[in-house]
Amino acid sequence: MHDPLIAPATCGGSPKLRYLLVGGRIVVEDGAIPGLDLQTIKADAARVVTRLAA
Repeated sequence: MHDPLIAPATCGGSPKLRYLLVGGRIVVEDGAIPGLDLQTIKADAARVVTRLAA
């Protein structure tokens, strides 16, 4: 790790959450964020990295 202050957050693994509620609203359900399209986010990130590398 380059920064020991963020090591616990970046190296801690992923929690096994069934539900996480914030202010009465479900933000994690069965380990996923409802409404979050990971495929689109991955594709967008790949395009940005490609553009930055050019």
